[in-house]
Amino acid sequence: MIADRRLTCRQFKILCALMLFADATTGEAHPKKSQIAEATGIAQNKISEETRALAELGWIEKHGSGGHSIPTNYTVFNTPKTSPDTGLLNQPQKRAAKDKTTSPKLGMYQPQIGTTTSPKLGQNQPQIGASQVTDQQQTIEQTNNRVALEGELLAPAEAAAPTESESDIFKTACRKTWAAYASAYHDRYSIEPVRNQKINTQVVQFCKRIPQDEAPHIAEHFVSSNSAFYVSRGHQFGNLLADAEKLRTEWATGRRMTSATARQIDATQTNLNAVDQALAMMTQRRNA
Repeated sequence: MIADRRLTCRQFKILCALMLFADATTGEAHPKKSQIAEATGIAQNKISEETRALAELGWIEKHGSGGHSIPTNYTVFNTPKTSPDTGLLNQPQKRAAKDKTTSPKLGMYQPQIGTTTSPKLGQNQPQIGASQVTDQQQTIEQTNNRVALEGELLAPAEAAAPTESESDIFKTACRKTWAAYASAYHDRYSIEPVRNQKINTQVVQFCKRIPQDEAPHIAEHFVSSNSAFYVSRGHQFGNLLADAEKLRTEWATGRRMTSATARQIDATQTNLNAVDQALAMMTQRRNA
């Protein structure tokens, strides 16, 4: 876990908490969001987002969908199912069997101890001392072991990561946006949101209007809004699309704009305008 640089601080803390809740044999855990939040100090409305990310990284599997007080079934792994370097599924690597007759690197027969006759020249070959052969064999074996070890360590880093087209990246952003919206919607209303062709089109349009990497966070922020208009409309996805830029500003700044706040700002601006007009009139009279 410490070596996986893909993990954010929140993801690391949640993964530690899940491991504490998990069964030591099966890896299964059933904590509520409130329990995870209490153990990590992370807000409950962020738990779903971070556990989805942990599932995509291969550290856990989620089964079913819980709420604030309903536990979700997790399976926690000691190592990720995907490689931190390539994002691919980890595959067990088999070691090549050593050839007892030939050198794996040189492909040549090992030198033998004693006097041998050359088939071509018919002459005896010079004898090699036992200590010299032992040292040479040890050097070759150490070299072979080092090459094999370096090959195992370098293979994952040198493997080329799969490239995604712009179309695939956009589709992934749309899927993540809907998943974030649906999860937040279920947490709030305890039912799944309606999804049809019209809403699919709205998801695509929404992801085109704002940065794709921000879209899932803004969708989750929208469902958590207590604006009277959004609540009365049941947080329909169409309202998220209609106010995409406004909601993005609220999410980025952490300031929610309600109708009451807007009226208050408008009244303040009206008073400021009246003061400016009075000052201008006084200035004109003084100059006259």
